Amino acid sequence: MVASWAVSTLRLTATEVATPEHVELALKYGIDILWVGARTSANPFAMQALADSLQGVDVPVLVKNPVNPDLELWIGALQRINQAGIKKLGAIHRGFSSFDKKIYRNLPMWQIPIELHRRIPQLPIICDPSHIGGRRDLIAPLCQQAMDLGFDGLIVESHCSPDDAWSDAKQQVTPEVLDYILSLLVVRDEHYSTEGLHQLRGQIDECDNQLMDLLAKRMRVVSFSYAPDFGASRYGYWDTYQKTDADGNVSLVSYSKYANALYGAPGKGKSGNISFTLGNNIEMKVKSDKDSTGYKKLSIIDAFDINMSYNTAAKVRPWSDMNINLRLKWWKNYTFNMNAVFATYAYELDDQNNVYVGTHTEWGKGRFGRFQGMSQNFSFTLNPEKLKKLFGGGDDEDDKKDSQRNDDDDEGLDTDIESNVDDSMEKGKTAAKKGGKAETDSDGYMAFKMPWSLTFGYGVTMREDTRREKFNEKTMRYAYKFTQTLNMSGNVRISDGWNISFSSGYDFDNHKISMTTASLARDLHCFNMSCSVVLAPYTSYNFTFRCNAATLTDALKYDKRSGYSNAVQWY
Repeated sequence: MVASWAVSTLRLTATEVATPEHVELALKYGIDILWVGARTSANPFAMQALADSLQGVDVPVLVKNPVNPDLELWIGALQRINQAGIKKLGAIHRGFSSFDKKIYRNLPMWQIPIELHRRIPQLPIICDPSHIGGRRDLIAPLCQQAMDLGFDGLIVESHCSPDDAWSDAKQQVTPEVLDYILSLLVVRDEHYSTEGLHQLRGQIDECDNQLMDLLAKRMRVVSFSYAPDFGASRYGYWDTYQKTDADGNVSLVSYSKYANALYGAPGKGKSGNISFTLGNNIEMKVKSDKDSTGYKKLSIIDAFDINMSYNTAAKVRPWSDMNINLRLKWWKNYTFNMNAVFATYAYELDDQNNVYVGTHTEWGKGRFGRFQGMSQNFSFTLNPEKLKKLFGGGDDEDDKKDSQRNDDDDEGLDTDIESNVDDSMEKGKTAAKKGGKAETDSDGYMAFKMPWSLTFGYGVTMREDTRREKFNEKTMRYAYKFTQTLNMSGNVRISDGWNISFSSGYDFDNHKISMTTASLARDLHCFNMSCSVVLAPYTSYNFTFRCNAATLTDALKYDKRSGYSNAVQWY
């Protein structure tokens, strides 16, 4: 891309340029060397504008690395200047910005300029220890390290009175100090590290520690929340009144006038929870010709979380139970969810031989948390495209359209029972806003399409059977029992903007149909209408007509509802 070059003149003037106007003024007044700053080199449009202004000019140009560690972006900036005809081209390594506080102002990341030198061996690379260190006491060791790594030169900030400098005062040295630093430099014909073996091992250990810190930050989340006892009378949220029953017994009943308000009543009891969360996911990349990058992402463990909390305000049993969640999504239409609970405090027996949760932890007895039970759910979503593939139908054109619609997203949308949606149907809900011509078939008639999706979910729950006769006094454990549920939900899009959805299920323990609901929604561009009906075990309905605009959604609306909770019967 470039040829090596050298400047023999001892005294030269240099300045930073960021716009074509800067270039024009610098050339007008005879500036010898131009350099491009880190923030300018990160902008391809700014670099192209500078390259256009340098056409036909014979002047050395130095390009600093972008603020972020992106080697390809750095090379791209150099290429734009080189394609403008600039042959006296060089790079300046000034370090890379980091959100984390380190010893350096900008992380050196020496591997990036080393890789740049490997790709373009003839390109001169100059180190900027002032911007890397950010402190004048770090300039000397950084200069020596740059020389040991084979850099072609140094750019060091100097000021007659650094403390009075208008910018970057901490990273500047006096001319006398600069002369002393340069006098101590050791420049070798063969580049090798001056570090001893034990020092190199120390650097490796430091890298390992940094890696572990990053992994810990990814996997560890600690939060603290505090809430006073809003049940106290001084806050005014709760009050009491005397209640006399039919037998003449008098009791105090606590109540809140905010119980049925929009946000409800604040909770009683003081709390100060310190929550601990350990979570991670595992993914891998495999080669794929369908992805523009050449690789596609596969999820091995979609989510794995362990959480627990400690209530600093609790006088007894401050530790919460441990919850473990696991989610597997190996295919787009298959989802596996599991939740397990481990109790912290052990069971104990009172004087009447009744079982109760004591104040001693399972850990104190040398045991892991008591396994209280688990629940797991497996779901599968069926749609027309999936049905065609199962029976060998569909053609390449349909597969191509489906691929374009899903944008090669192998994860797709969440298809568990709680949030069952279909991507094409979600787009159709707001199709009234997009407009456009309707699709037609080969004969010119409007194409008939009625997208649908059907999701089946099977859940198994394992929990303690807390009946007294199921308690084993030797192991201090309850026996376990299993429950099974079968859920089903679906969506049908009648046309753009018209959507029907339903959900139901079967309880194997009670041998009954679980809650069955159906809803109808219509998008009217500026307004939307929805009607939902609960068919079993209770009967109720809810009709809503509201404005789509966020600022008017609560002002322009009409709600009509009934339900068993407010003693309204509807047939």
